[in-house]
Order: sequence, then structure tokens, then C-alpha cells
Amino acid sequence: MLDEEIRRALRLLEAVIQAAGYSEDDLEQRLDASPGYLGRLLSGEIELKLRHILAILRVLEVEPGQYFQSLYPPVPTVSSAIQSSTIEMDDLDLRLRGLGLGEPSLENDDG
Repeated sequence: MLDEEIRRALRLLEAVIQAAGYSEDDLEQRLDASPGYLGRLLSGEIELKLRHILAILRVLEVEPGQYFQSLYPPVPTVSSAIQSSTIEMDDLDLRLRGLGLGEPSLENDDG
């Protein structure tokens, strides 16, 4: 299981690097790393450590929290799902009323 987590972390790190538009050579230079370092790191030849991730994210100007939240998104709880659903329904209700559809609001009720 740990190996799978490391592979996921490496895939995400590689995606972040690609999205930033850096070549491996440019990033290695900015990291003051030896040629081929990123290739060895991303292939798993070099053991991935937290300091590697943080150094790369710092150069790419990516907040570590964004990276780790993408890697491990929060698991929605039942109460948060209900709350989200309630907010969405309230928003839908307001939009329908704005279009003159749905139940009339109590504010406009004369009785």
C-alpha cells in the first residue's frame, strides 16, 4: 500500500511540474540538482522524501497545502453532504422563485 501511495505522490508531482511548464533541465537548475535528478526521482530510483516534494513545490511556487489536498482530498461526511445539498436546494429554490416558478414566498403573502 505504501508503494502505491508513493507512486500516486510521484504522478501528482510530475503533473504539477508539467503544468508549471518547466523542463526537467530548467527545474534541476533551479533546484541546484544534478542532471538527471528529476528523472531518477520521478521514476522511483531515488526514494521520494518530503523535502524533495517541498523543494520542488517551492521552486514551482505551489503551496504545499494545495498539493497535499489534491493528493488526499477531504472525504465528505454525511452531515457535510446534507448541508451542501440543502444549500444547493435553497439556491435552486431562489432561482426558481426569481423566474416566477415554485411556491410563492411568504413575504408576498397577504394572509
